[in-house]
Amino acid sequence: MPSGAYYARTWNSTGYLDELYDDLPCWSGCTVTGGTPIVVTAGSTTSGIDFALAPGGGISGTVTDASSMLPIEDVEVGIYDADGDWLTYGWTDSSGNYSTSGGFPAGTYFARTANSAGYLNELYDGLPCATGCTVTSGTAIVVTAGSTTTGIDFALEKGGRISGTVTESSSSTPIENVNVNIYDGSGSYVTYGYTDASGTFTSNSGLLAGTYYARTSNSAGYLNELYDNIECWSGCTVTTGTPIVVTAGATTSGIDFALAKGGLISGTVTDASTMAALHGPNVNLYSAAGSYVTYGWTNSSGEYSTGAVPAGT
Repeated sequence: MPSGAYYARTWNSTGYLDELYDDLPCWSGCTVTGGTPIVVTAGSTTSGIDFALAPGGGISGTVTDASSMLPIEDVEVGIYDADGDWLTYGWTDSSGNYSTSGGFPAGTYFARTANSAGYLNELYDGLPCATGCTVTSGTAIVVTAGSTTTGIDFALEKGGRISGTVTESSSSTPIENVNVNIYDGSGSYVTYGYTDASGTFTSNSGLLAGTYYARTSNSAGYLNELYDNIECWSGCTVTTGTPIVVTAGATTSGIDFALAKGGLISGTVTDASTMAALHGPNVNLYSAAGSYVTYGWTNSSGEYSTGAVPAGT
C-alpha cells in the first residue's frame, strides 16, 4: 500500500472479542479511525501491530419442528443486546444445532429466529414473533465471558403460506425474478415470495392464520398489480385488494398474477461542461397531472431506465 496512515481491526468467528488497534474494543462494531494510526512507508513493512484477544461468551441451542421434533436446517438465530440492537447470529445445521458467530462480553442478551421454510418465528423462550416483536420483551439470556450459554432452544410451529404463479398477460409466459410482497390485514408488510424460472412463488416466512393481501414488484418492465388483477403500477392501498385467507400449517395456492408489459423511459445523465457520465442521480418520472410515478437510478455510465408505466404522457 502507498505511504500513509492506516488502521487495523480483527474479525473472527472463533469466539474471541474483536479489537481495534491498539487494544480498543470493537466486538460490536466501531469507528475504525478512532484507533491508533499505523504509519506505513512504501517499500517496507510496519511490524509489531499485535493483538491480544480475550475470549468472549457465546450462545448455542437447537431448533426443531414443534410437532415432529425433527431438526430444522438453515434457520438464523439472531442475537440482540439489552438495548435491542442486533449483534450477531448463528445458522442451524442439518441437525438443527446452531452456535453464535464471534464472541461477546458478559451480559444479558435476547434471541429470535428468522427462516424461509414456512415456520412461525419465535422470540426466546417460546414467544410469538411471526410478524415482528420487541426483542427485549423476550426471556433474557445471561452470557459469561469465555463460556457458551447452551440450551437456548426453539420449537417452531408450521405457519401458513401463499403460493401462485406470475405470467405475462398476453402470452402466459412465466416471468422470473418477480417479488410478490405479502401484507397483513392492516396493510403492514410481513414477508415475500420470489418467482423462479417457471414463474412460481411461495411466501417465505410462516404466516399466522388470518387475512392477507399480495402485490407484485418487478424491474423487468411489467406493470405491477395488486391481487386479484387490480392496477398497482404507481402505488395503491394494498387493503383494497382481494383478501387471501391463510390457514396455519397449510398453503393457500392459486394466488396468480398476469402482468402486462409497460413502457419504459431511459437516457443518460452527464455533466453539462465535461459531458462526463454522472453515477448516482435518480431521474424521477411524473404523470401528466404532475403526480410522482416512478424513478430510475443512473449507473456508472450515467445511464438510467425507469420502472414500467402505461402508455401516456
